[in-house]
Amino acid sequence: MGDAVMVVRTAINRIFGRSFAPAPPVDVVPSEADDAVQEFARKYAMPIDLLRAIVHTESAGNPWALRYEPGYRWLWDVRESRPYKGDPQRLPTPSFVSADTELIGQKTSWGLMQVMGAVAREHGFRGRYLSVLCDPEYGLEYGCRHLRHLHERFGAQGWEAVVAAFNAGSPRRREDGAWINQAYIDRIRHYGGLA
Repeated sequence: MGDAVMVVRTAINRIFGRSFAPAPPVDVVPSEADDAVQEFARKYAMPIDLLRAIVHTESAGNPWALRYEPGYRWLWDVRESRPYKGDPQRLPTPSFVSADTELIGQKTSWGLMQVMGAVAREHGFRGRYLSVLCDPEYGLEYGCRHLRHLHERFGAQGWEAVVAAFNAGSPRRREDGAWINQAYIDRIRHYGGLA
């Protein structure tokens, strides 16, 4: 892939007579969210630029970003505080929310870091509605808890492996050595999150 990119860049440079290297990351997180991003990066001892790049890549800094992922399989049993492996239609739910609301909420990514509802539940979110994760304070809290958890599991492999796991569940490589989600890793790098 690297050779193909070089060929395209060379062709563009010849046609337009100048270089079109990626622009340096500037204001990747809107200023209204950046104070919270800095606060949580310090709280969880993670690189600020990495957290900014994840927020930009995941939501473009939009705290109201959400995405329902019907094929998402990781669910959390809130009653037993453990992964749920059974029929999704029988997911145990808190008493204060309907089964459908909880199931859809756990299969939706929310807020600045696009934290999956099931992941937030796993990391201790006990709120009534998972939509609260669109509040930057909550979304960053549970996104950073998850990122810190992944760093504890995969940090010996470096931040790139942690970022791969944040996006794909675990840091897996293809036969050619690239990450299975290499495009995601490249976006995080482009926005200044990985050196």
